[in-house]
Amino acid sequence: MSQELLEELREIVREDLGKELSDKELFEFGENLLSYFELLAKIYARENLKDLRKVEEEIKFDSLAKGL
Repeated sequence: MSQELLEELREIVREDLGKELSDKELFEFGENLLSYFELLAKIYARENLKDLRKVEEEIKFDSLAKGL
């Protein structure tokens, strides 16, 4: 995480939470936040992949039922 992003995060934490974090706390908070959103992105992608596979199966079934 770049120093610029850390400083932006510091400002957000200060404004939204009213907290002053040390550099170490800020870095750990930023890393945890990134990990959380990476997990959310993986879950979202996995769910979309499941939905895509369902649609593909429905298309295959419809094609077979129509004799295509």
